[in-house]
Amino acid sequence: MRFMPAVAVPETPRDLVFRASRLHAIHFVAAALAACAALIFRHFPSPQIAYFSASLILFTLSHRMIAARFHPQSWLVRVTHEGVFIHYRSFRKERMWAGDPTVVLVSLRRHWIGAVDFAKV
Repeated sequence: MRFMPAVAVPETPRDLVFRASRLHAIHFVAAALAACAALIFRHFPSPQIAYFSASLILFTLSHRMIAARFHPQSWLVRVTHEGVFIHYRSFRKERMWAGDPTVVLVSLRRHWIGAVDFAKV
């Protein structure tokens, strides 16, 4: 097991990558847009409060939750020929320094060798 920064993880087209669901984020934005439209068109409780709350909801969602899911470093687990890379820091904390060790490499070679040796005994 080895710790490393996310920028040091090798990426190839053959990798199996698991990410947070982007489709769920899009559905959530659609629901938020519908709620904002309902606030604005119903003028609940007053037009000024409806516009303010709708713009606050949209700004907060688009800036934090949605944009972070589409970032290239927003993967959770990456399986390569070297092993399994587990990204244990949340992708929503993208402001933190990129050089921090946020990825754990679990080498498959060492575990497979141990399994083969155990099977021989």
